[in-house]
Amino acid sequence: MRKSTPGPTSSRPTLTRLQQLVAAHGDIHAAAVSPGHIYERLAAVAVEIAGASFGGVAVLEDGGRRIRRIHAGLTPGQERAAAAPHADALLAEIAQGIEPIRIDDGELSARLPDGAPGWPDMGSFLAVPIRVRGEAFGALFVGHPEPGHFSDELQGNLTALAGTAGLAIDRATLQQNAALRARISQAVAEVASALVAEHSEDAIPIVAERIADLSGGDSVSIVVPAEEDRLLVEYSLGVAARELMGRSYPREGSAAALALDSGQPFLSDRPRFAEAVMLGPTICVPLSARGVTIGVLVVARIEGAAQFTDEEFETAVDFAGQVAVALVIARGRTELERLNRLEDRSRIARDLHDHVIQRLFASGLSLQASLPRVADPAIRSIIEDQVSALDTAIVEIRTAISAMTAEGVRRETLRHRIIDAIGSMTHAFPASPELSFAGAVDLLVPSEMHDDVIAVVREGLANAAKHARSTRCSVSVVADEDEVVVEVADDGIGMPAHPERRSGTGNLSRRAESWGGTMQHEPNTPRGTRLLWRAPYRDRSDR
Repeated sequence: MRKSTPGPTSSRPTLTRLQQLVAAHGDIHAAAVSPGHIYERLAAVAVEIAGASFGGVAVLEDGGRRIRRIHAGLTPGQERAAAAPHADALLAEIAQGIEPIRIDDGELSARLPDGAPGWPDMGSFLAVPIRVRGEAFGALFVGHPEPGHFSDELQGNLTALAGTAGLAIDRATLQQNAALRARISQAVAEVASALVAEHSEDAIPIVAERIADLSGGDSVSIVVPAEEDRLLVEYSLGVAARELMGRSYPREGSAAALALDSGQPFLSDRPRFAEAVMLGPTICVPLSARGVTIGVLVVARIEGAAQFTDEEFETAVDFAGQVAVALVIARGRTELERLNRLEDRSRIARDLHDHVIQRLFASGLSLQASLPRVADPAIRSIIEDQVSALDTAIVEIRTAISAMTAEGVRRETLRHRIIDAIGSMTHAFPASPELSFAGAVDLLVPSEMHDDVIAVVREGLANAAKHARSTRCSVSVVADEDEVVVEVADDGIGMPAHPERRSGTGNLSRRAESWGGTMQHEPNTPRGTRLLWRAPYRDRSDR
């Protein structure tokens, strides 16, 4: 390696190059509206001044553990292929040093034994460090096919240009941070106002919008643990929100699961909760409340977008606390509504037991007492039928009372869980889905099957909302002595001619088959699709 070697000078007059350099310094200061603008303009003017075939700026991120590169003179395909580990290591070494480095053909092969994929062929390479407030920040580099292309004069010019860039970057960063602090203060005030509002469940969308705005994320989602070894996207905003909302996916190998298990925020290449949704750089931040991790905030950009900066990462981490508070308040409100519902059910049950049943029982006794005084057999038969009907009504009312009060003394019934599952997805439809029950669902369906029934209802509604583009949807759960049948019908666009196999529907088929049942899709009348899932009551073979 040689740090300073005479090389051929450009054929351009020195005055012209000096004029270019002066103009370049002015361009860099003019571009100081943001660091990103400076990087792009710096790379472009360096290539122009050096007469190079390509060039760029390498910026140290994440404490020097990552290199962000902004290129000039490369095609998009070359830029995507240019992330070579040896090249990044060389740029990081230059950025963290204090001296320029100029390398020619033979030394390039030694320093980059695997080459630099995506870069044009290089006979000579020149890089100078960029420092901001005396600290290592990055490097400005240029390359050319001919060996010895870059001169001492050019090295000095690029060093001066890098110094100007360091000052401009510092100024732009200070301005950007001041503007960011102002936006964060405003966002915190808006979120605080939403959290104490009467309808505090609206705070979650507000927090998500502010995070997307402040971090530059294209998609903001809240992921929570679901049944078995799966995760659920409880809320999503931005790119592909309809596809992600309510999506259930395997926990194993996902970025969100790593955040849940480690309790630490981190950056990832992609979130892996949506194979069909092309998302790229991702921030995962665990959401904690009272020392317990309750979910993960996932902020992502579209595939191919730039990685998040340290400031954007810290902003997302800071706002994760607001998301956790919003989640706790929303769940607290839900629990309060559940307790109020229980109180109403208990009051209604007491009224039914203390007044309605007693009156029906008294009416039945009166009718029975009148039977000996009735001589007409036809009338006696009618009275006996009415007495039997009253007895049946009393039994049904007592069953209803038991169901209404069961939630407060033991686990929720299947009916209640289905109602809650549908209630959690009403936001995805213009009108709330219709629900009907037939048969003694709570008594006949075994408890081991409850999670499967809930999964069918959730997945059926999610498919209707995301893929069918329906406006109306209905759910029917029918239980008899032999089997339970779940039907989810919509008025959407109907089934495609060649439907693709989705992981969600495949999971429902496996759930049905494990009970010896079936799952099928068929056209609905007059339009739309019907999901029909049936399972007989028997022990599952895989349990």
